[in-house]
Amino acid sequence: MAIVFVYPITKVLCSNNEVTIVDLSYRRLKMLLRISEKGSVSSAAIDLGISQPALSRTLNETERDLNIRIFDRSGRGVHTTEIGKRFLFHAREIINQNDMIKNDLQLDEGQLSGEARVVMPESVARVLFIPLIKSFNRRHPLVKIRVRTSYPDSIPQLLHSDQADVAIISDTSLTRGLKLREVMSENLHLIGPKNSFNSIEKCISLENVSKLPLLLPASDRFRTLIDRAFITSRLKQKISQEIDNPFSLLDLVRQNEGYAILAYSIAHRSVENGDLMSLQIVSPNIERILSTALPVDRPHTRLLRAVEAEIIKLAKKYNDVAKWKIL
Repeated sequence: MAIVFVYPITKVLCSNNEVTIVDLSYRRLKMLLRISEKGSVSSAAIDLGISQPALSRTLNETERDLNIRIFDRSGRGVHTTEIGKRFLFHAREIINQNDMIKNDLQLDEGQLSGEARVVMPESVARVLFIPLIKSFNRRHPLVKIRVRTSYPDSIPQLLHSDQADVAIISDTSLTRGLKLREVMSENLHLIGPKNSFNSIEKCISLENVSKLPLLLPASDRFRTLIDRAFITSRLKQKISQEIDNPFSLLDLVRQNEGYAILAYSIAHRSVENGDLMSLQIVSPNIERILSTALPVDRPHTRLLRAVEAEIIKLAKKYNDVAKWKIL
């Protein structure tokens, strides 16, 4: 039996041999990749705007025609098999090449189309998420920007595993294979309840911070920076609670349960509204560098370059809001 791979589907005639037509069209490959990204057929179907039975049928047909199992199913979702990982790698290569051709050969140099998956820390998303979406909706209506947030330690892996195309990262320990461009730095602030600081104060020393009950992230890049600063300064922390969710930390601050150490951008709306107060921590400053990142082993299409450029442009525009320092 001959197997014919069709990009996209065409009619194949064969008089003497049995022929199987395998639909590996752009649309179908995108569907299968979305299942992998979401980890669930039902979640992928909602995201794609189609019914769950229709997407399941597409998956089953592809596995049957290729005589492989792309995903193992369970009650908790799907898990990619080893051969499925190889299939999805090639699927992503086809999608990337298709998008690169469309973007690089469009007659109208200002017109872009396709999809870009962006991942960034919550602190950055609080400021740039909406402006980035609005900018592309207005200037490039054929582009779909998919933005997600993640813990800084996890973002490089999302790029390496092809779950994102462009990222803003702060963790430089896993940046091999990534093209980096330093964009800005951000200092950590002490976030307190309203009326907890003198309104004319702008900074607070780490020594004075050490005297306060602290609400800290349990385990992320912020916590690593915080612990390092205290150890270097030979100071001890008075930890009241450890919680990874920054918004839960802010809720506790509002309830006068302690003070949080976070990037100002996470709390900027509450500070501007007078709901919370903030002071930059000094002596020493607790700072991290934020960079854009693209995988070096995948095509840097005109669309992805445009997304990176827009992120940098917006960071410069909103640096006063987030109290970033542009590099």
